[in-house]
Amino acid sequence: MAAMNQRGRRRIIVISIVSVVLVLIGIGAWYIVTFLITLKQIPQAYAAWTAADLVIDHMEAHDGAWPEGWEDLFHAADIRKANGMMLQWKVEELPSLVAVDWSADPAVFVEVSAVGDDPPFLVVTRPDGTEFPTVWQGRELNEMILDYLRKRRDQEDVAEESE
Repeated sequence: MAAMNQRGRRRIIVISIVSVVLVLIGIGAWYIVTFLITLKQIPQAYAAWTAADLVIDHMEAHDGAWPEGWEDLFHAADIRKANGMMLQWKVEELPSLVAVDWSADPAVFVEVSAVGDDPPFLVVTRPDGTEFPTVWQGRELNEMILDYLRKRRDQEDVAEESE
């Protein structure tokens, strides 16, 4: 009976060790997969940031007018480069990584209120029309555009009041 009891304990110990090892392998695999997914999404995050910067640059240079196509953003990138400003991603790769709603009307969505943590509109997205899953903190592109538009509106309101 003592031998049986000892075999039972060994079996429990072996099962426990195997279980712990399997759990550790699972956790390690999860971290590796998460890391690889994030690594794949980093170029998209930089491309999104660049696209948003260029949309804002274009609007700034054209009295708030929304860009009409990639040529407008390529031109904004040329100006940015000429002024020694940095681009986060290669401009020529943007059309394959980013979609822009060229028909967007900034006058309409500047007044839209945010719902929760999500931006109130999606005018710059992934090519399939979905949000970018990875963005740099404080650099969600649609919020960047909204912040610019609201700042511009507030500056115009102050200018009108001072007249």
